Amino acid sequence: MQHFYIIILIPSFYRIEILENFKAIFPFAKSEPMEQFSQGCLNPLRDFDADNTLILFDTLTQFIMCDGNLRELSNKLSLHENTLRYRLEKIAHLTG
Repeated sequence: MQHFYIIILIPSFYRIEILENFKAIFPFAKSEPMEQFSQGCLNPLRDFDADNTLILFDTLTQFIMCDGNLRELSNKLSLHENTLRYRLEKIAHLTG
């Protein structure tokens, strides 16, 4: 079963909520309003990555792939958990 993830980034508390009933919004994923919403959320990360070396977009993608598990993400990226916490806080700041 495919899941639609909602990422909730609050300083010192990171979790992923799985929205099982994504089918209600999935047909609209490629609509203009959804594209604008996606760009509004993700473009600040892409812009930041273009000017810096933190690679926040990849960190966020891997965070999702690890189901929000910082220890697993730390092992996967070979980074300390505190480094990842810093990156996630930066992502939360950039994406509002």
